[in-house]
Amino acid sequence: MKKTYVVFVILFSLVLIVGCSAQNNKNTPEVTQTKQNNQLTPLSEQITIDTSEYTDNVAYKPIITELKKNLAAWVELDRENFSEGFITAESAEQHYFLLAPPFNNLHFQGKITIVEFDDNPDRVDVNVQYKEQSNNEERSYTYNFGKNEQGEWKITQID
Repeated sequence: MKKTYVVFVILFSLVLIVGCSAQNNKNTPEVTQTKQNNQLTPLSEQITIDTSEYTDNVAYKPIITELKKNLAAWVELDRENFSEGFITAESAEQHYFLLAPPFNNLHFQGKITIVEFDDNPDRVDVNVQYKEQSNNEERSYTYNFGKNEQGEWKITQID
């Protein structure tokens, strides 16, 4: 009886190990394929936003500059440069999920919209449209900008 139990435990363990290792092997090519797909689309094709409506406004220039730098870092999956535009390191860390699937294969496009708030002059929202390259679905993100202690416009949140 003990011998049968030991054989059963060994066989069960082998089946479990083989099953888990086979599952891990199936996931590896998918991750590699995702990375290859990101490299196929040039940066210039992934960011085609139109900021022309706001280029003459000197007050918006630092906001648009931070926005463009952040979008470039996003599509390049560059965590360091992505973080630089945020008001705090903690705020940047909360948004690292955007650098992973399904958020890492987007085409930012169209006219941006800048919204100011009369009750809070140190806050500006920028709406950016995008398409998911996997399904061509159009959506938008809102970048919330605020001023840091030095008075510079930085990203507080992306929603």
